[in-house]
Amino acid sequence: MYEDLKKIQNELSRKVVLSKLKSEIKVVAGIDISVDRYTNIGYCAIILLDRDLKTLEEASFVDEIKIPYVPGFLSFRELPIIEKCFSTLKSKPDLVFIDGQGIAHPRGFGIASHFGITYNIPTIGCAKSLLVGIYEDPENLKGSFSPIIYKAKIVGSALRTKPNTKPIFVSPGHMVTVEQSIMLTLSFTDKYRVPEPTRRADILSKRLRRLNDPKLKKQ
Repeated sequence: MYEDLKKIQNELSRKVVLSKLKSEIKVVAGIDISVDRYTNIGYCAIILLDRDLKTLEEASFVDEIKIPYVPGFLSFRELPIIEKCFSTLKSKPDLVFIDGQGIAHPRGFGIASHFGITYNIPTIGCAKSLLVGIYEDPENLKGSFSPIIYKAKIVGSALRTKPNTKPIFVSPGHMVTVEQSIMLTLSFTDKYRVPEPTRRADILSKRLRRLNDPKLKKQ
């Protein structure tokens, strides 16, 4: 099964474009999924924000997650529910932030790239942990970063979004450059470690899970 999925990733990765985004960004989306590990029910949340970080729209979808989590294959696990959730949006974003990897991936095709190719939309992957490559710890200042090197190529950045916290790992998914992914992530990050679009989507996905899980309702 996973050998077939590797072939799909290798083929689709050739379609990834790391070009400079020239169009104006008015609306951005953040996507996050919370999964109940006991039932495999997934709670997908998508938040649309404007440039002033004002929430414009929220969408959610609850569905069974049928593929187990295996590092490097997250998109096959989560993209089906994301697609169902994304289809319910009234407006479409100019840029999407996804809690996961872009090209900082064993085959250069993380979930942010997979989503970007599927919808032909600029995407950035913002992950809390490193999947591939090496990096030097960036300076302890907001905006400091160091390149993630994998197979002698720069595939992303370890970006310090807040002093005295661990960096996040930012990589372009599709239709943006490595440099732009840093700049855009910082421009949509407020006072927290992760960008506001994915932070708010994370809050909504966890709220959905609490509302639908009888055990968590009692807490």
